[in-house]
Amino acid sequence: KSVLVGGGAKVNPVDVLTVAEKYAAIYAVNSSIDSSLETAEEEAYQEDLNRIMNAISAENVKEIVFAEETEAYFAKFFHDGEGCYVGNELDTDRVKIQVVYDNGEKSEAFIVPTGAYTTAFSSEASDDNSERTEDKNFVISFTENVTDKDGNVTEEAHTLTYDYKLVYPRDTREEAEEPTDYAEITIGDFDPISRYAKDSEIPDEIKAACRIRDIEQEYADAEKSGNKYKTEAYRVTVENIKNSYKTMEYFYKAQYESAVLSALQAEIYLKADNSAEAGGVISDAKIAEEYRYLYTTGKNSYGADAEANKDAFVTAIKNGLDTVYYYPAITDISDYYYVYQILFSFTDEMESFLEEAGDDEASIKEFTDYFLTILTTEPSNADYDAEKYDPEDENAVEPFGDEVLVKDVIAELETKLAEIYNGTSENKASEATELFLEYLYKYNDDPGIFNNAYGYLMTADPEDSGWVDAFNELGEAIFTYDNAALGGAGKVGNAFDADGHLAYSCSNYGVHLMMISSTPFAGVNDEELALGGTDAEIIAYLKSRVNPSTGKSLYETLRDGLKTENRTLKYNAFVSKVPEDIFERDEKNNLTVNEAVKGVIDINVKKIKKEIYEVYLG
Repeated sequence: KSVLVGGGAKVNPVDVLTVAEKYAAIYAVNSSIDSSLETAEEEAYQEDLNRIMNAISAENVKEIVFAEETEAYFAKFFHDGEGCYVGNELDTDRVKIQVVYDNGEKSEAFIVPTGAYTTAFSSEASDDNSERTEDKNFVISFTENVTDKDGNVTEEAHTLTYDYKLVYPRDTREEAEEPTDYAEITIGDFDPISRYAKDSEIPDEIKAACRIRDIEQEYADAEKSGNKYKTEAYRVTVENIKNSYKTMEYFYKAQYESAVLSALQAEIYLKADNSAEAGGVISDAKIAEEYRYLYTTGKNSYGADAEANKDAFVTAIKNGLDTVYYYPAITDISDYYYVYQILFSFTDEMESFLEEAGDDEASIKEFTDYFLTILTTEPSNADYDAEKYDPEDENAVEPFGDEVLVKDVIAELETKLAEIYNGTSENKASEATELFLEYLYKYNDDPGIFNNAYGYLMTADPEDSGWVDAFNELGEAIFTYDNAALGGAGKVGNAFDADGHLAYSCSNYGVHLMMISSTPFAGVNDEELALGGTDAEIIAYLKSRVNPSTGKSLYETLRDGLKTENRTLKYNAFVSKVPEDIFERDEKNNLTVNEAVKGVIDINVKKIKKEIYEVYLG
């Protein structure tokens, strides 16, 4: 009770919230108000820009051009024509244009209002782009009033287009997602805090962001500040609140009501987790039972047509294996495996040479051998932050480092992998994979490899893979190489095709490096295991099925699934037993308890007793 707002009382919804939950509710209201203020302020500012543009003479217009100061800004922002980076924000207040008239005169430069962009600037990455760059543009329009000899006025649009390249930084490796801890609560962008923290334990910066606000006083302060846009934003926001017959007090109280739902749900989930651990709901026996069920379900989805089964299976596993439990009988299934690749792209000029060479293998080899001696790459900079990047700051951290020769990168990786293979570690495969992934995120030019945590699927029949010959041949080379340090051929972590030699091949796309990332079908009879294996054998197998990128095993995936299912069952069981509304309001908007609610529910979690009306909010 010491961390409950009401200290044990149950007069108002806020009373049954912890102090941290109350702050979270206040923050939600404050964030909504701030969003409304920002929108209103921007609208007021844009109205002003429109008034300025509309005051510009719109007759006898020849064209519109960017102001010199804007051209200078673009030269830096767009890197003298090379492009801007994904996520960079254009300062639209620095985008100014001038109207050029038929007599050669120019108007004063003015900021382009949002409404004048017929195509807006965007630095968002496209889902379907597979290249390191993307051609983009934004378009600005200005309307001329044209008067004919009869005095009739028509409108004619003059447009100004700016073309630019959007440069894609390489993907960064995401940290493994942490499971939700319902004993914690996250407020805004602050670090999570204990749901049961005392007021004295809550950071001051959170308290400052979660203060009860007096919007009328803030409006008065804005008027004194002399900032006309902020003042207008407060005027609009306060007026909207009044027109809706609501108050800040109403918003806070309503949010407290909603917070009761989230708080109660968290308590039920925590109680479910505790009971699941103690009651064997997520025991190894249950996990083995779940695997057998999923195996049978997967098996039943296949028919009697072997070829159709093969096609369906290959399609299913191309996107990974985290939800695949049954493998149909396929010839040479052990020769299906996954690889990571690092692609060093050829330049456009190099690609043109190779295209002209056609099927002349001798010329192609001569070209690629030479290209490998001069091809360069730029390593990704792990410290780059698109949100903080300022192109005008000479000390800004760029997304890419200085150019290096690809052959030097290959030699460096080869040396480091050889050190791992020749070392004494018992985890050579995982260490080699981790090193290769480090180089992959630093140098790879193929965005597609990031679509699947397992990498690319290589098949026993290369025709089924869909890859170019050079890629299939490279896969075959590393899969058949007997890397004794890793335990033989076809082992995870191998990237060599001969003793001390890092495997690579060249295609029209560039130079490919490759490493085996997963061999999930090697040496496992899944049917024998699922139908006749002991629980211990199944658990050992599930723990061996590990996602090579996240490190999460199939055992953990099934365990988490059972945990989530148990939470949902407990949640639904509670909801189905109670009325739909805890609270109701009378004609004066006063909050009262629904007469249909008879009791309270006691939930004990971590020795915290919370008494909450026996119902959820609808």
